[in-house]
Amino acid sequence: MVAEVFSAMIQGIEGQIVKIQVDISNGLPNFNMIGYLSNEVKESKERVRTALNNIGVLLPPKRISVNFAPADFRKCGTSFDIGVAAAILLAMDFVPETYIKDTLFVGELSLNGQICPISGVLPIVVAASKRGIKRCIVAQENVAEAAFVEQMEVVGCRNLEELFFYLKHGYIINDDSGEILENSGNISEDSGKECTIQDVKKSQEISESTRSLNLLVKDILENADEDKISVTDFSEVKGQVMAKRAMEIAAAGYHNLMLGGPPGVGKSMLASCISGIMPQMTTEEMIDTTIIYSAKGLLKDSFSLITKRPFRNPSLAVTQAGMFGGGMTPQPGEISLAHHGILFLDEFPEYKREIIEMLRVPLEKHEISIVRKEQTLTFPADFLLSVCANSCPCGYYPMDKCRCTYRQIVKYQNRISGPILDRIDLFVRWNYLDKTNKQKLISKYIDDIEIEKLGTKIEIKKLNLRNSFYYDLIDYHNNYDTPLDLFMFMDEDKFPIPVAHNGFRTRIEIENYVNKLKEMYDVNYYKVKPNKDFTNLSFTPKNDIEKIIRIIPIKNNDKFKSNKLELGVITINLSNIRSTDGTQLYKNIFKTSKVPT
Repeated sequence: MVAEVFSAMIQGIEGQIVKIQVDISNGLPNFNMIGYLSNEVKESKERVRTALNNIGVLLPPKRISVNFAPADFRKCGTSFDIGVAAAILLAMDFVPETYIKDTLFVGELSLNGQICPISGVLPIVVAASKRGIKRCIVAQENVAEAAFVEQMEVVGCRNLEELFFYLKHGYIINDDSGEILENSGNISEDSGKECTIQDVKKSQEISESTRSLNLLVKDILENADEDKISVTDFSEVKGQVMAKRAMEIAAAGYHNLMLGGPPGVGKSMLASCISGIMPQMTTEEMIDTTIIYSAKGLLKDSFSLITKRPFRNPSLAVTQAGMFGGGMTPQPGEISLAHHGILFLDEFPEYKREIIEMLRVPLEKHEISIVRKEQTLTFPADFLLSVCANSCPCGYYPMDKCRCTYRQIVKYQNRISGPILDRIDLFVRWNYLDKTNKQKLISKYIDDIEIEKLGTKIEIKKLNLRNSFYYDLIDYHNNYDTPLDLFMFMDEDKFPIPVAHNGFRTRIEIENYVNKLKEMYDVNYYKVKPNKDFTNLSFTPKNDIEKIIRIIPIKNNDKFKSNKLELGVITINLSNIRSTDGTQLYKNIFKTSKVPT
């Protein structure tokens, strides 16, 4: 007769049901296992043979064939051991089929017959429930995890002797009191072949019945709100009003967030606080997250449902497989472990370039697919991305204490590509510059300036730039092709004065830009060169109604030389514009300024 039992394995984060078939026939003594097996499954043969032998069951000197069906995917893991043992006992007529039919066996055997716990019991039992299986036999340590699935009878066994006794009699007995702990029916002790095991031990009492465990799980769900996350509360953070407001918006709307600024301002500390203001997980989210952690083997020995939103902070040395999942037997990575939670990447530009770029797909589709020769596994990855980044290698740009060159700054900032930045919704930047530092920054480039306000905007009437400006401009142009952005801040005003904006542009680009502005406003265009001794660049509008709105470096065909430095200055005539239109005027101007890109 061919004996059949159900077992299962983890495939990604899902349980895969496998049927184990055992046939014992006449022939040369042989123990053969087939069905597209990995090495750890092939080793099960020796574990099962030795464990049965150590409890007094000797395999007959016949041909034993074990098949794992279906054979179209690779079997891996150590969860098949007790399934193979149960099928052999059934094939040898040591146990009846009553407690094997519609029963799932998952567990690893040690050589002395002890049943060891395995990872991923929860998704395995979920898959069994969907398959219509009503009973599950697992290691004692996995009972609480398996009992989470409703309407599933869970039996926990500590060793192979207990498993044999249960399959023969339908119950497990307490060693001390003799109390029947599991009884699923009335089966005569005489049914089946007489047991040949010597001195069968009685098992100790299992912690709780299946029903009690299911009630315990419901109690966990009901009291999930009381399970507080041990993180720094926002009330303990002094100041940083803008950053905390941005993080509240990010948590409420599940928006990706980037925190930038020099070292020591509290970026990492604030980022770690976001877990404390995230909405409470729903029951479905708890189950989804717990299944992932179960498949990864990260649940505690004593099963507890995950009620806190995960907070994952992988190190800078994380590999692609560690971040996105994979390996010989594909397992979920950090982005999947952060499912329904937060993925925090500190010092974001320092991560490997390929890891940063591979975030494009999960940030867009909220899942990641691992493609193998025989299969494609899809892991969920719906997380909130929170990153911290400095503006340069030393972290202090644009402060005076920054010691990085323009080349280093641009190279560092370009490690984060545009498509990644497009997937980040909120940007917060700290600025160390106080009033004194702002004035020092201004004095570095500006020799003389006259400004006035129009509504909420600052207008430049006259501007003299020092030689340090165009020297830096020449050096920048000779080494880089990316845009240059230099903003000067006047005292406590929050409005930028565009000294050099949008980088170098060709004459044709600037002329097209000016022509576009002329369709809406009365603008003029001037070319400005350094004075004879190259000490500064100066420009003053012809009259009081003409105001500077843009200064753009002109790009020549060859490398810049000091005597070829040239700026395009765009002014606007405000005589025909009502004062009430001032705010909208500048909105339109700055919107149109994006044309020369």
